[in-house]
Amino acid sequence: TIVLVRDVSRLGRCNYQVLSFLGKIKEKECFVIAVDENLCFGKSNTLDNAVYHKVIEAKEASDIKSAKMTARIKAIKDAGGHVGAVAYGWETEKINGIPMIRKSVNEQKVIKVIKKFKHAKSDAAIIRAIKKLDATKRGAEWTVANMSRIDLNKNYHNLSAGIGRMSVG
Repeated sequence: TIVLVRDVSRLGRCNYQVLSFLGKIKEKECFVIAVDENLCFGKSNTLDNAVYHKVIEAKEASDIKSAKMTARIKAIKDAGGHVGAVAYGWETEKINGIPMIRKSVNEQKVIKVIKKFKHAKSDAAIIRAIKKLDATKRGAEWTVANMSRIDLNKNYHNLSAGIGRMSVG
């Protein structure tokens, strides 16, 4: 049996599990071939050692990347920036490289139309009113289904204007 992978890092994230898996592969006299690295595990001790080193290197590279990302997220939050998805009605704008949240003028207009007509008109009539604004739902055409996903009771539609950190309740 041959297990074919693009590179050794694709075998897993936990070194203990990957090394355990490689041990089982060796016991069963099977092979793992890492195509991009031109390595074969299970053929010789020298090649096996090269794979073991690659497993450790891949974990180290992953840990470094994770630490950099964690530090970047912390720096953004410490600077009052926003990380993650933005609720409908809001958008992000980079200021000095920091994504800041602010009201989306066009999306706020759509929210006002929905609130205004929600109890007075049919959903289809509301969609027609939104289409008159020439607005899309973040690039998609407005439908009753995606209109119903906007929770008008959430306070993210009523947050005070301005750019900076805003907590969503």
